[in-house]
Amino acid sequence: MVLVSRIRHSADDSRREYDAYVAVNLIGLWAILIGVLELDLASHSAKDRALLIIAAFASIAIGVVLMRWVFAGAVLVSAIVGIAAAARGVSLIVSGIHQQSSLIAKTNG
Repeated sequence: MVLVSRIRHSADDSRREYDAYVAVNLIGLWAILIGVLELDLASHSAKDRALLIIAAFASIAIGVVLMRWVFAGAVLVSAIVGIAAAARGVSLIVSGIHQQSSLIAKTNG
């Protein structure tokens, strides 16, 4: 039974690694596609053309990095999700404080 359990455990680990590999590659492909679409938009837009081109090349570069170095890409995606969650949390706290102070001002005023 122990041997079967170890074989099954090894197969599960391999499956998780493959799933992470596919997920990071899909995110990289998505970033490259967004970059190409931004380049197309920049060619048709007269306003903010330079910013769109910079954003497009940054998106393409991030996509290539994600697809080229999958492990580093997984760490990068995790870090970005963590930073975004922290920023959203701070934003919600600040919004709550602002709403509370405006509610207090209405009841006192």
